[in-house]
Amino acid sequence: MTDRRARLDVALLFVVVCLVLAGMCIHTNRAFYDDDTYITLRYVSNWLAGDGITWNPGERVEGYSSFLHLVALATVVASGSETELSPRIVNFLSLFLLFGFSFWYFILRQRETPSSSQRLVAGMGFLLACGSFSLYVWALGGLEAPLYALLLSVSTAAFAEAFDIPDEPYRLAGASLLFGLAYLARPETTLFVGLSSCWLLAAKPTRRVRPLAAFLLPFAFVVLLHVLWRYSYYGDLLPNTFYAKAEGMHGVKLWSGLAYVGNFFIAPPFLMPLVLLAFGAAVWTRSLGPKGLYFFGCFTAFTAYVVWVGGDHMPAFRLFTPVAPLGALAFYWLLRPALAGRNSLVPTAALGAAVLVAFASQPLKKELNPRWVDPAAFFGRLVGEYIEVNWKPGALVALNTAGSTPFYSPEKTYIDMLGLNDRHIARRRVEEVQTYWQGQPGHAKGDGDYVLSREPEYIILGPAMGTPVDLPWFLSDLEMERNPEFFVHYRVHHHIFDLRAFPNVTVSYPWLKVPFERFTWYERVEE
Repeated sequence: MTDRRARLDVALLFVVVCLVLAGMCIHTNRAFYDDDTYITLRYVSNWLAGDGITWNPGERVEGYSSFLHLVALATVVASGSETELSPRIVNFLSLFLLFGFSFWYFILRQRETPSSSQRLVAGMGFLLACGSFSLYVWALGGLEAPLYALLLSVSTAAFAEAFDIPDEPYRLAGASLLFGLAYLARPETTLFVGLSSCWLLAAKPTRRVRPLAAFLLPFAFVVLLHVLWRYSYYGDLLPNTFYAKAEGMHGVKLWSGLAYVGNFFIAPPFLMPLVLLAFGAAVWTRSLGPKGLYFFGCFTAFTAYVVWVGGDHMPAFRLFTPVAPLGALAFYWLLRPALAGRNSLVPTAALGAAVLVAFASQPLKKELNPRWVDPAAFFGRLVGEYIEVNWKPGALVALNTAGSTPFYSPEKTYIDMLGLNDRHIARRRVEEVQTYWQGQPGHAKGDGDYVLSREPEYIILGPAMGTPVDLPWFLSDLEMERNPEFFVHYRVHHHIFDLRAFPNVTVSYPWLKVPFERFTWYERVEE
């Protein structure tokens, strides 16, 4: 009874810290809502309106990043929720389930009486899994990171448990199905399935066929069904976002990815240094076990993947958000065996205090605690509402802000000049950076000549509020500036928004060089 109470006392300490941090982050970042979320919401709206899973009705291009997230949002909206609220409902439900799973896994699930040091490590593991500001920022921001964090942590933990019981392959099959759900949330799951398969082959060479088949077949079945559906519906084996984001620019992306990982390394709560510290302790004490090595391998492999894709331009380390619980599992299973049978309460308590300080310092890091309104989402909504009323119904509009503006002006047809929702632009091979924003992950593609060939009635260059053609942000902007046909067929127009109605909104466009309340667009003129 006394031991159980001690475990709960440790749990209470770290749970309270986690809840306080979560409440602080949610309050200070409650206005954050990412523009890319509106891309998925436009697909949801068109789907529920009977126009199929499309960005433009009649054009089948897979420009969303998570099929499972899209289905979850559509389910919530169909049940009566407001469309814009649905991502936060799905994400906070995912966080609630992640919170419960982590509490059970780290605190309550103890098969033997642990030492005081191990109880502290379990509490730190729980905080590492659920206390990161990035989880709550992206629960508010609307993208699928919290949902993927839940599925990835549950599926890898289930595999690690099934790995310990080789004579019950149904456990591996269950873990495989969980990986299948995680794959439907993010295709990067194939990286973890591949690593897990190698783990099975290396660890069980004499009895590898049956366990490997039990693990791979259910996952392969889920993937095959989804790929067949994608090909029959969109005509592609891979999502359009793969071509728009992952293909090309490999030399540029390598340096960008390394910088991204370096920034994450030195950012609180210092998850990566803590995992490396735990790995060093396990090697030093010769207690490196299969679970610790497995989770460490998963975390390291994903870090290499982040470098390969070039990192990300969004706040709060979005790419690392789903693997925060995975890092917590690595930390726990590396450090817990290292403390077995050792009198290490004082150094472990010191480490626990350092972890608490690291988590408490998160509000001071602007990258983790942005406290701002996403400019693309805020201005994109103003523009969308304006053009819905003032521009021609059914007009073809070319733009770079593919989320909020099309969502708030749903009756028009759009050309996504960054290629997420345009098959031609996404597949264009681009290897040279010619503008600043083109060097940011996900913004490399464009094709000014192609855009002009489609003769859009309106063109919005640059960000949501537009820029003059002589201030190009992206590749399509630059190429249209260089094309004489643009100046023959298009004339500039402006509209000034009155932002006094939004006194509490904080936005930041320090690089814009023009008044950010001025909306600039180009309209096609009759010859």
